[in-house]
Parts: sequence; C-alpha cells; structure tokens
Amino acid sequence: MQHHPRLIAVVVLLGLLASCGGPQGPASFVRVGPGEFAAATASAEAVLVDIRTSEEVATGLIAGAVVIDFYADGFESKIKELDRGTHYLIYCNSSSRSASAVRLMKDLGFQKVTELDGGIQSWLAVGFPTVAPLSEASAQRFSDPSPSQPRPAESRRPRR
Repeated sequence: MQHHPRLIAVVVLLGLLASCGGPQGPASFVRVGPGEFAAATASAEAVLVDIRTSEEVATGLIAGAVVIDFYADGFESKIKELDRGTHYLIYCNSSSRSASAVRLMKDLGFQKVTELDGGIQSWLAVGFPTVAPLSEASAQRFSDPSPSQPRPAESRRPRR
C-alpha cells in the first residue's frame, strides 16, 4: 500500500484546523470603554472579576464582581482554576494590572475576556455606581465566580 504524502498532510491540516476553534469559536480578547463594559455586565453568561487589592476594593466595586487580588500570593493559581470557556469581564484600578491579567489568561487558553479600558477610574469618571463590599473579609477572599451565586452588596454612588 502506497501512502500519499500530500493526502496525509491535508488530512492532518484539516484535523488541526477543526480543533483550533472548538465549540467556543475563535478566542476574543477586547478592551472596551465603560459603556460597553456596563452593557456586558448585564449578561448572565459573563463573570465580573475585580483584581484590585482589598484596600482598593473597600472603596467600592462594580456590583456582582468577584475579587481576585492581582498582588496576592496565588493569583496565577486562582486564575488557572477558572473555566477557560466562560466569558470574563476583568478590571483593576486603571488598566495596568488588568492588561497583564488578560495576557496571562490568553496564554492559559481562555476563550473570551473583556477588559475595562481605564479600569474602575474610567467607570467612576462617567458616573457609574459602585457597591460596598459586604465586609473586609469578603473583599479579601477569592469566591466561586459562578454567575448563579452573586454576592449581595449595598449600592452607592461614586464620591465626587
């Protein structure tokens, strides 16, 4: 039996192409302004992640956010625990840490990550509200970022 190198190459290439997109489709990593980010937070499919420190979070966070402190020991391992196929909305104070976190998530094979351009500072600049964390302990803990288990919090308007 004679093998046809071109046929084998085409079959292998087609197999690789078919597996790249997977059921999720192509990966998406975007940076958006506060308006688009706010609209995306309304999605029950997306998980909102605040990567600021507990001190920063104590000043207020976007309603529904789970906290994973970028500077805490184990940040990368906590990110690795997350489902790669879930859509994540990620923000920090001004976009520096979130840009690094998005690069990490891309390298780890996450499929869809949306970053808030300008961080929470841009959110507050347009007058969008934040909420108070339940307690200092809740601002420090990593919680299950399941959209079906939102963390309740009190609403408050940003300080001017």
